Amino acid sequence: MQDENAQLKNPGQDLAHALESLYQHQEELHSKNETLKAVQSELQSSRARYQVLFDFAPVAYLSLDSKAVIKAANITAGILLQNEGKSLIRTSFYNYLEQLEQLRFKQFLQQVFQSKGLHTIELNLRLQQETNMAVSLHGRLFHPANHNSRVCFLALSDISARKQVEIALRDSEARFRSLVENVNAIAWTYSLIQNRFTYVSPHAENMLGYSINAWQSLDFWARHAHPDDQETALNFARQQIAAGQDHEFEYRMRTANGEYIWLRDIVKVHKNAQGQVASLSGFMVDVSKLKKTETELRQATAEAESDNRAKSAFLANMSHELRTPLNAILGYTQLLRRNPLVMPDIREQIQIIQHSGEHLLQLINNVLDLSKIEAERLELLKTEVYLPGFMQDLVQIFNLRAEQKQLTFQVEPPPYQESFHVHRLPMLIKTDEKRLRQVLFNLLNNAFKFTDYGTINLHMHWHEGLLHFSVQDTGRGIEKHDLKVIFEPFRQVGTQQYIEGSGLGLSISRHLVEMMGGHLEVESLIGQGSCFRFFIQAPVL
Repeated sequence: MQDENAQLKNPGQDLAHALESLYQHQEELHSKNETLKAVQSELQSSRARYQVLFDFAPVAYLSLDSKAVIKAANITAGILLQNEGKSLIRTSFYNYLEQLEQLRFKQFLQQVFQSKGLHTIELNLRLQQETNMAVSLHGRLFHPANHNSRVCFLALSDISARKQVEIALRDSEARFRSLVENVNAIAWTYSLIQNRFTYVSPHAENMLGYSINAWQSLDFWARHAHPDDQETALNFARQQIAAGQDHEFEYRMRTANGEYIWLRDIVKVHKNAQGQVASLSGFMVDVSKLKKTETELRQATAEAESDNRAKSAFLANMSHELRTPLNAILGYTQLLRRNPLVMPDIREQIQIIQHSGEHLLQLINNVLDLSKIEAERLELLKTEVYLPGFMQDLVQIFNLRAEQKQLTFQVEPPPYQESFHVHRLPMLIKTDEKRLRQVLFNLLNNAFKFTDYGTINLHMHWHEGLLHFSVQDTGRGIEKHDLKVIFEPFRQVGTQQYIEGSGLGLSISRHLVEMMGGHLEVESLIGQGSCFRFFIQAPVL
């Protein structure tokens, strides 16, 4: 009985155990379901984030099937292809390609679908606004395990700017190469490590007659440079290279026919990453004709200097021969004018002879001075000069000239000691009194000659060890184009009414002023007059 009761209780217990197991299994299923929901939610979030990243990525992305039909496109791709991203879907990528580019892209697409890895191609796209765009495409197979869903994932980059730069660089290189190969000079590059030319332009064969291969052999330059020029040229070049400096020098080089020509080498140094000069480049220019011209010019200059010295010696001798009898004539005219027995009409004739002789003597002296200046034989004789007395003598002479022409002659400051003190002018200076007087006489004579009415002003002042003079008149003035030539010897300007003398006064005056350490210049206006200014170095004693 007890055994039967036990058997009756076991089915109930088994059922309880089964229900408990079922409940636990339900709990496990519920937990797994919650986990699955969480995973699905995360997957959906991840897909949403991927879609956002895909749509708004700054790089243009497309996915294509094996027939180049667009399956997906982001916003950037739509902007790049001048079309909205959604309207690109189910259209063919071939629509954006010319016929030749379509063939290239078809081969590219086949490579992507047939092999793993990243594939790249550069194409020209044809856009809707009839414009072209150069792009770089990077393609990779996506989901290769599922054959039905395989697509080509493309990344597009606009490389139009880069292509334009490349084209510009190619054009620039082509122009430079054309220039280098057609210029009448040898362009070259030289490796200091290899000790040979690594490039020479085609003109090298025309200039010296050696082949390009011969130029690029070892020590070509040393074997063909003139022996007399090698050491000097090499030492100079080595010094400049050691200093890292660009340079140029000249030397002779033997041609293939055995002759020598002069070359001017313009060299630029190139340094490596360590700052050491590793190579050189430059141009060799044929200057043989220039050298020949320079030689001929030196010879012509030497001959001209010799002729000029002969001319100066002749003029000096002739001037001496002319002045000797002329001084005698002038001496006798002075004696005859003082003789009380000479009739008045005869005395006037003698005075004409004297004025003519003095004028002729002045011309002879000017010619002699110019010849000495050109031969650099004129020397200054510096002595102690009492400046107030010097100016008083000058003023007395030209006061008479002013009275004769009824002109006002003003001297500033007046040549008196008191005036010199007030204006802080030196009393004693050291200079060549004769040459200073000659300059002032020439300038004042010109001022009186070209002034018919008005004023002539002689001004003097002292500043920082320099003695300044100016001679200003109210005469007819000098034409602007004549200002450039009035200091040239034997040049006379103005109308025939004013032209007289030898035309040497201003030229000699400028030379004398420069010899005394100064400078002479002029300003002038037609109808208003002229102003000659100069200064000299005159040490105060």
